[in-house]
Amino acid sequence: MNNILTRKRHLLAVSAFCLVGACEATTDVYLFRSDGSVSQTDTDYFECEVAAARGVPQETRIGTTPSYTTPTQTSCYNTGYSVQCQTTGGQTYGGQTYTYDANSELRATYFARCLASRGYSVVELPKCDRAKVPAEVLQKLAGKQRPPREDACYVAITERAGNVVYASELTP
Repeated sequence: MNNILTRKRHLLAVSAFCLVGACEATTDVYLFRSDGSVSQTDTDYFECEVAAARGVPQETRIGTTPSYTTPTQTSCYNTGYSVQCQTTGGQTYGGQTYTYDANSELRATYFARCLASRGYSVVELPKCDRAKVPAEVLQKLAGKQRPPREDACYVAITERAGNVVYASELTP
């Protein structure tokens, strides 16, 4: 249960990092249940997602980043019959306002517990290069979930579920 939440947070952090860095995550989360099918996993994922959204609704809060104002300093000097002064500093940095969902972690926990209560475990696997997965292998992946192995990679079949492909099934 905590493993699902930890993996989901890790995946979200990697995804956020990649959005900023313009890269694509190289691993994905495989929800596995020994008697599961891809379609049942997709359904369970969706139902748990909806249950979490209903059970722990969004609570938007407003926050402000810390602010700092640089100290001001005035320097004066004589130039002939006049005095000239220059003031520096006084710039304020930070203080931006932002919104956030105060319930997002609780919702993620609810979601993870829902999936765990349905018998799912989480396995992080490298993503398959879809171009190397033969069409006949892709066709049989839409059915029963396959057990993960060290030589396996993950391929998404639906928006919320996928299956594993073993190294021996990939084309070079």
